Amino acid sequence: YPAFYLTAFSRAGSVKGNMGLSRSGKRVRTTLLCIQFTAAFILMTVALFLLQQNRYMLDAPLGFDKDEILVCETSLVRNKINALQEELKKIPGVENTGCAQAIPGSSDYYMYWSFPDKERYIGTTAMFVSPSFMKVMGIDIIDGRDFRESDYTDMEYQIGIFNETAGKQYGLFPGEILGDWLQVIGICDDIKFSSLRKEITPIAFILSPKDYQYSHMFIRILAGTDLKAARQAVENCLEKFYPGYPLPVRFYDSVLEDAYQKEQRTGSLVALFSLIALVISVVGVFSLVSFECGYRRKESAIRKVVGATSGELVWMFCRKYLSILCICFIVSIPFSVIVVQRWLEGFAYHIPLYWWVFPLVLLAITVVTLATVIWQSWSAAGENPVDNLRTE
Repeated sequence: YPAFYLTAFSRAGSVKGNMGLSRSGKRVRTTLLCIQFTAAFILMTVALFLLQQNRYMLDAPLGFDKDEILVCETSLVRNKINALQEELKKIPGVENTGCAQAIPGSSDYYMYWSFPDKERYIGTTAMFVSPSFMKVMGIDIIDGRDFRESDYTDMEYQIGIFNETAGKQYGLFPGEILGDWLQVIGICDDIKFSSLRKEITPIAFILSPKDYQYSHMFIRILAGTDLKAARQAVENCLEKFYPGYPLPVRFYDSVLEDAYQKEQRTGSLVALFSLIALVISVVGVFSLVSFECGYRRKESAIRKVVGATSGELVWMFCRKYLSILCICFIVSIPFSVIVVQRWLEGFAYHIPLYWWVFPLVLLAITVVTLATVIWQSWSAAGENPVDNLRTE
């Protein structure tokens, strides 16, 4: 653009030397600066909302106690699960262990069961679990009872615990037999079984067969225990059962972070782009202020001769950029709202449109811009007016 603009100057304007302050030149420079600032406002606003949503996804209550839980894969020690659990319980600080077919909250899709029952059709997400799983995860039973070890020998049917959503949707109650093969023994609180992208749906925790080969083990650590030391002890125990055990022992929070990697990457990229857009805008402001200070030296000198102070001259420059910032901010709001709303529509559970994000972005960009304007224009305003008038 500068090369094209310079070669398009008329000969008369170039000789007169006033093309820098021409009306068309000012209009083009201001338009380009407005585009830069509007992009910076939109990107920074979107970045803040993305970061807030990502934090909400990691900190949102899931309906079970995810703190002080270690998770490990058991694919390499499936035939030694019972012995491994007994050995783990001997570790100081290990309160209890439980096993399951999958990790709640780590995915959007799990095994799904559907079957006829009398005059209705039951459809629910299903997961095989060990008898101690509900206790280890801290999932409350609101009606009926929890699983027991004795259920392996005492129960006539396969048994399951359904969540509250399933109970309300299908009218389930403890003791009911579904499809002549599955007995409901309890109703538990709703938990966010899938990621926060999906709404809560019917879920059934099914007591697994006694020789079932689980995929994951959950280890509850007593509150106040050194978690790093406990994890190291668990890793040492796994090493005994499978020398060279290559799979990581993770805290539950890290499992959730893996589930939202796409959102984390998107948030980081938008934050980076917003920073780049702000830097470009500041460079543009710096260049324009330098340009105008050079072309308005005579005007500044005359103003100082008639009594204007350096502060008043600096404010003259700041006032222009404040008006540009306000206009760009107002223009950016609807675009930012549309982008953020479209993003949040991809989540069943998300943050609201916090009003304070918008003035925060305005304040941040205004402070950076004014600091640039003041720093660049202060030296020009402090020059000796006699020297500037003498050079004209």
